[in-house]
Amino acid sequence: VDIADNIAAGCRPDWPGWRLILADSRTPLAPAAALESLGHARPDLLFIDTEHNAAQIDREMVTWEPITAPGCVWLFHDVWMGGARHEIADAIALYAISTGRTFEIVDKRDNGLGVMR
Repeated sequence: VDIADNIAAGCRPDWPGWRLILADSRTPLAPAAALESLGHARPDLLFIDTEHNAAQIDREMVTWEPITAPGCVWLFHDVWMGGARHEIADAIALYAISTGRTFEIVDKRDNGLGVMR
């Protein structure tokens, strides 16, 4: 989900299950658009690259939670910025604990990648 299609030529995944949903993920309309695009199948993989603050990531996790499949893997970009763990990583970790999941930073390059399972 993104508000604009800014994917560079040649970088769009060539995979039939991949979808780019043009919507503002800060609103409840984005999950509804995602479900419609997926034929109402719940996503089992969700990638979030959002505003860089804990309050926003909290809102997005609560917004997307109801539509995800059981066992959904959540990927988060920008969890490691400026050579250090970013505040959104802490917010994700707390959410993971509160929902019985785990969170780990799996890559620290290019602003980091975190996984919640």
